[in-house]
Amino acid sequence: MKIISLNINGTNIQAPGQIQNLTNNVTPFGQNLITLAVNLMLLVIILLSFAYLVFGGIKLITSRGEKQQFENARVQITYALIGLIIALLSISIISLIQGAFGIHLMGF
Repeated sequence: MKIISLNINGTNIQAPGQIQNLTNNVTPFGQNLITLAVNLMLLVIILLSFAYLVFGGIKLITSRGEKQQFENARVQITYALIGLIIALLSISIISLIQGAFGIHLMGF
């Protein structure tokens, strides 16, 4: 067992009880924090990609046949779809990591 302490001029200062013991397991608080962060990042990425896709569709509709505006909207839609695909693939990769290491990173 390892104990965290701070040594200042020969005086040991112990860490609080809950963080004093270091183990190979993540504490429930740490695991919940990681799960929350992963879920929040995935949610933000998916929502931003979807919003970018919708705005690209609006730009496509309002381009009125102008070639440059149509091309810009098409590129925006393509990038939004690539972003959504990457976000969805990241969920698969996280699931693979969970299974391989026996850890829980997503709330679903």
